[in-house]
Amino acid sequence: MSKKVLVLKASPRKQSTGELATKWVVDTLKANYADDQVTVVDLATYSLPWNAEPYVPAAAPGEYVSEEVKAWSKEVSSADAVVVVVPEYNSSYPGVFKHAVDLLSTEWAGKKVVVVGYSPSGAFYVVPETTNLLTKVGAQVTAKLAVQSYVLGYEPKTGLSKDFANVANTDAQGNLVFALSTLH
Repeated sequence: MSKKVLVLKASPRKQSTGELATKWVVDTLKANYADDQVTVVDLATYSLPWNAEPYVPAAAPGEYVSEEVKAWSKEVSSADAVVVVVPEYNSSYPGVFKHAVDLLSTEWAGKKVVVVGYSPSGAFYVVPETTNLLTKVGAQVTAKLAVQSYVLGYEPKTGLSKDFANVANTDAQGNLVFALSTLH
């Protein structure tokens, strides 16, 4: 049965390994679940103003003021599942990702989510941090995957892993295929 899968690029950087990691996830989804409808939201370009909502989302679920948050709510609500592609920033996730999660309330409840973390050091901190955050808002994290980008040509000056396309030739590819199967 086909699913509507939202792939969330949680990096605020426009040119980053996040683009390559997101492409890897989308390509793997399309290769293994061709009938799925895949939508990508890139937090580097998706507009979610910091002062968009005057209320705590849990106090007024679904009663959003800004058009941006209404659109974001619709993206998450309409998806059967979400794949979060998240970089590790100082042993945690980027603030723009936390903000995107915190803007919503009931949209996350029961939502199946796969967490794909990446960093030069192996994403050992961001994956559990992201899992804790999403679990706290009621999401059902069905699988987690950490990818080390040093082995994929990471360049400290640019922050890019230029050889990230080669991740398909590592154990991570099989782990991603398994992780995505938990959404179906």
